Amino acid sequence: MSNIIRAIYFGIWFVVVLISYALLGVLPALANALWFAAFYLLITLPVRSLRVLAFAVFFFVGLLIISHATLVSQLIIGIVLPPMWSNDGRFVHLALLAPITEETAKLFSVALVLLLWKLTGARIAFGATDLMLVGLAIGIGLNVFEDMFLPNAKIQTPGIITNILVPGTELQVTRGRPDIVFIGHAASTAFVALALGWSRYLPKLVRYLPALGVWVWMIWTHALYNGQDLLDRGHIVFFTAPLTWITPWMFFLAVLATIGFEFVLLHRRVTDVEKQLGQTRPRSILRWLEKHNLQRHLAYARVWLRGNPQDREKAERYLNRVVVRLQRAAA
Repeated sequence: MSNIIRAIYFGIWFVVVLISYALLGVLPALANALWFAAFYLLITLPVRSLRVLAFAVFFFVGLLIISHATLVSQLIIGIVLPPMWSNDGRFVHLALLAPITEETAKLFSVALVLLLWKLTGARIAFGATDLMLVGLAIGIGLNVFEDMFLPNAKIQTPGIITNILVPGTELQVTRGRPDIVFIGHAASTAFVALALGWSRYLPKLVRYLPALGVWVWMIWTHALYNGQDLLDRGHIVFFTAPLTWITPWMFFLAVLATIGFEFVLLHRRVTDVEKQLGQTRPRSILRWLEKHNLQRHLAYARVWLRGNPQDREKAERYLNRVVVRLQRAAA
C-alpha cells in the first residue's frame, strides 16, 4: 500500500469518525483526544519509530475492542457477585470493580502488544516511548468511549497547565475532603505502557517492577477518585490524596526523561549503514516520515543487539526487511 493510499484511507476514516461523534454530541471529547494525540506524537518525534497510522489503529483497538471487553467483564463479574456487592452496591462498583477491571484491561492490552512484538521480532525496533504511544492511543479510545455515555458531564481539571500537558486530567472537589486528581484513561494507560516499556532497559530481576508499581497506583487513584463521595469525611484513605496532585506531572516528566534518555541512546555509536542511509533526503513529507520511522527501527535494533547479542541471528531477517524498505523510502 503506497503512502498516498494510506493517507486517503486515514482521511476517509477521520471524516467518518468526525461525523459519528458530531451525531453523538461528543465533539469536544474528540477535540481533546486529537490534541492529546497530536501533542505527544509531536514531542516524541525525535525518538519515535511508531507510525501515525499504527497509532490510529491502536486508537480503534481501544475504542472498539478493549472498551467493550472491559464492559463485558464488568457485567459478568457484577452478575457473579452477591446483589449487595454488585447491582445495589455503588461502592463496590465504583471504587473497586471499575478501577480494578479497567486498569487491568489497560495493562493487559499493552502487555499483549509487547508480547506480539516479541513473537514477531519487532520488539527490537521499538522503544519505551513507542510503547507509551501505543498505550496513549488505546487509552484515548477508552476515554472517548466513556465520553459517549457522559456527553454532558462537566469535569473540573486542576489547572490550565496540567490540562494542556496531560489532557483529560480530572479533579473531584468535595467540601470538607481532600481533592482527588485522576489523570484519566488516556494518560493512565500511557503511564502503565511507559513503565512497561522501561523493561527494555532494566535488569531482569526488576524489569517489570515499575509497571507493577504504576498499575497499582493507577488503580488506587482511580478508586479514590470514583469512591470518595461514598466514604466518610476524614477516612484514612484520604492520606494519599495530596499525592494524586503530582501524578500528572510525574507522568509528563517521565515522558520527557524517557525521550531524552532514548535520544542519547539512538545517537550514540551510530553504525556506518545508518550514516549512509541517513544522507539521502526524500522530497515528499510522507516519504520523509517513513524514512524517519525506519531509521529509528534500525537505531533501536542497534541498541537492543548491543545489549542482547544472542538475538542477532533472529533479528537479521527482520532488519533486512527494514533496510530494504528504508532504501525504497530514501530513493
